[in-house]
Amino acid sequence: MGTRMNAQYSRYAGSGCSVAIWALPLATIALFAGCAAQREHVIDEELVRRRIDYTDASAMRRKVTEQQFMARMKQKQTDFLSGRTSDPPTFDVLILSGGGEFGAFGAGFLSGWSTVADPKWKKPSFDLVTGVSTGALLAPFAFLGDRESLERAVVLYSEPSTDWISLRGLFFFLPANRSLMRIDGLKRDIKAEFSEPVIRRIVEESDRGRLLAIGTTNLDFGMQRIWDMGVQGRAALESGSNDRFVDILLASSAIPGAFPAIEIDGNLYADGAITANILYNASAASSEGFAASWRREFPDQPVPRARFWVIINNQLIAPPAITPPTWTGVMGASISTAIRSATNTSLNHLQVQIQLLEALGIAKADFHYVAIPEQWRAPVRGAFQAETMSNLADLGQKMGADPASWRIGAEPIFTSSDTLPVLGNEAP
Repeated sequence: MGTRMNAQYSRYAGSGCSVAIWALPLATIALFAGCAAQREHVIDEELVRRRIDYTDASAMRRKVTEQQFMARMKQKQTDFLSGRTSDPPTFDVLILSGGGEFGAFGAGFLSGWSTVADPKWKKPSFDLVTGVSTGALLAPFAFLGDRESLERAVVLYSEPSTDWISLRGLFFFLPANRSLMRIDGLKRDIKAEFSEPVIRRIVEESDRGRLLAIGTTNLDFGMQRIWDMGVQGRAALESGSNDRFVDILLASSAIPGAFPAIEIDGNLYADGAITANILYNASAASSEGFAASWRREFPDQPVPRARFWVIINNQLIAPPAITPPTWTGVMGASISTAIRSATNTSLNHLQVQIQLLEALGIAKADFHYVAIPEQWRAPVRGAFQAETMSNLADLGQKMGADPASWRIGAEPIFTSSDTLPVLGNEAP
């Protein structure tokens, strides 16, 4: 993103400009700095109270979700014990990360994965699909999971409209602006994709006990917000409008500063990757987790095997690059590095959680993840370029069709080569 913004910014900011040329832009910045869009003024005590109510509501929603999961897994267990199904129940989770236009890789991978026939590696009907940022835009297609839906995702990502993003005119950098970029084209296309018939299908799948969860970041309260899109889909059908449903998806993918944050129910939301670039239960071994609930419900039956499938819409190791010493260059590289680092940390944490479940004898789980290969390079420069996104979609389809693409078990996940020394072993 930074490369493209720098390239366009340089059209207006040549290094040889005189002070006179810059007088008017600087005066304009000073004029508009105090004219930014305003929101209601709320005293601190009231904000604290609102946040307490907000977190209480989140806890209630979590309990409803847990009950929904238990009902689905109980039915699976009942079907197995009664002989209606031949295989023990499994709990399949698909986790889709952020990555901007690199979501084209995930779209292609899901499409390729749908062609795998080997029962061990065949794409399952997921009990839970989570998505963050570009993964949020992909998640509904993956949740439906049929060939038509997956192909629609491939077309959306490999053939992006040229007006998906655009700079906010000559003075796109003014502090009064909502963002550097406009996303009119992207919003139009996402709104068209999630029409009433598509949302109705999502609700029908949700009614079967499956969950589609989208992660966003509540900027006002400085915390993560997870949305049950089955619930949001029902609300959309009742109201006859998909605006709120689309707003949640766009909020999750709102790159900080670059894309506009979205106000929903009086709170301002932005990129879910700010708080978590992959969305999963961070306390799987707790007394509130699914495994504990299952053991209380079925004390004589083993906890269903969980299978985690993680698609990283990015490279785990960033290609080396010379960062331009401009605010856009530094900001872009910093956000990218921070999110990539957090993704690696989350992957390692999820893997440790799974190992802990098995070590404690609570449950057995499989861990699979895939990312864009480290050697891949974009064929052209710039953000949301059709040639790059098509290239990634093709790469994803090839990798998705090959089970060997998955990295599994306890394979090492990239971490920084710079680590603290072990106490007692410091070099002299």
